[in-house]
Amino acid sequence: MSGLSEERSFEPPRAIVKKPRLRKYGGIDPGVREGRGFSIPELKEVGLGVKEAMKLGLYVDKRRKTKWPWNVEALRKYLEAIGYKPRGYP
Repeated sequence: MSGLSEERSFEPPRAIVKKPRLRKYGGIDPGVREGRGFSIPELKEVGLGVKEAMKLGLYVDKRRKTKWPWNVEALRKYLEAIGYKPRGYP
């Protein structure tokens, strides 16, 4: 089996979002959870389009409008790890 090349497989990151605040508990910040996918503003920050992100195996939540810095950083690290440079992005 020495003739086979070893491929590194990278698991695509999952988006982390804030849980909704509940008024009945005083509106305190309940923390974060795993989201349905990355928002369009987060993808645009790293230079990706929606279809391009889906081709890379990333989940996209088209309904979400928020842009969290930890998700942008996770996307940048993932693109660096797989060696992908978006077109038109320096």
